[in-house]
Amino acid sequence: MESRYYDKLDELLEMAGKLHGSAQAHRDFTLRSMQEHVEEVRMLIDGNDVHWKAETTDILIHCLLLLRSAGVEAGEAEALLGRRLGRFQEKITGALLEQQRKSKLGESVYGKESPDSR
Repeated sequence: MESRYYDKLDELLEMAGKLHGSAQAHRDFTLRSMQEHVEEVRMLIDGNDVHWKAETTDILIHCLLLLRSAGVEAGEAEALLGRRLGRFQEKITGALLEQQRKSKLGESVYGKESPDSR
């Protein structure tokens, strides 16, 4: 991640500290705001409104602010992202393999019976 973004994150954290009064109050606000953004993104996607992209970016900024407030530097954030992307790939691969296994057995991935077996 470019350092100019981290400079901006530092500015935002300083401003948030003034606004919220404490790091804990800022974290609480950030987590509440993230929950609200997730619901908004869901509604926007369901309504085929491309504004979901902007709201998703807001969630990303909140995540970066949380990391930065914990002292995470740009290089560490990139390393974390790389590891977590790998972990997501492992989980999805495992789920796909389980889906294939259950499909061969006629089981539903979501329950004991597949829709076709009812």
